[in-house]
Amino acid sequence: LPDEAKRFATITEEFQTISSKMFQAKTAVKATHLRAPPFLLNRFNRMDERLELIQRALEIYLETKRQLFPRFYFISNDDMLEILGNAKRPDLVQTHLKKLFDNLYKLELKRVGKTLNRWQGSGMYSDDGEFVEFQQVLYIDGPSERWLRQVEEYMFTVMKELLKLTRRSLKKLIGNREKWIFLWPGQMVLTTAQIQWTTECTRSLIHCNMVDQKKPLRKLKRKQIKVLSKLSEMSRKELTKIMRL
Repeated sequence: LPDEAKRFATITEEFQTISSKMFQAKTAVKATHLRAPPFLLNRFNRMDERLELIQRALEIYLETKRQLFPRFYFISNDDMLEILGNAKRPDLVQTHLKKLFDNLYKLELKRVGKTLNRWQGSGMYSDDGEFVEFQQVLYIDGPSERWLRQVEEYMFTVMKELLKLTRRSLKKLIGNREKWIFLWPGQMVLTTAQIQWTTECTRSLIHCNMVDQKKPLRKLKRKQIKVLSKLSEMSRKELTKIMRL
């Protein structure tokens, strides 16, 4: 908004000039009668009208950015301006990530290039300190809305792939759930466990319908009780904060 920035600077300079003269006048009567009334009132009203036009232009500009990256709708105009103004400083944008993404605390960032003027991201941390590595390096460049959209895409990609790997791992370690839990991120463990539970319940219900008895469901109940007992035992062991969560 170069034109609006110039207009705002002009209004600021004009207001500072008037304020300085009013301060030098010492008394309220003299300060408000620098020229015959209602000169100051009319001048302030015109300044206010010009500021409203600048504000409207700013809101239109921010709306175009929000349409490019809808998660900007989650934050205030002030936060958004800070993000847009620090497009080349992702380390300063980090403080706003929690407002844009649920439980995303920060990115693993590193300066690169001969002059260390570029940034790359290799993974993300949750608010609890759990780390998930991206499948490929994220090079942070260009407008904020562009590289934040890339962060979102990288997040979806890595979580989708991790979910597949976590499910495969559970099939291999079905008899050693304790080891399996510690191998994968918490969100993937919870999601996979829910998928597995739903799948087994569905199969048992279908089997019950086929044999016309509840034996398959009772068998599944005993299995789930064993799983819960094992998890209960694990919770009484010495665990890190992340593992306990």
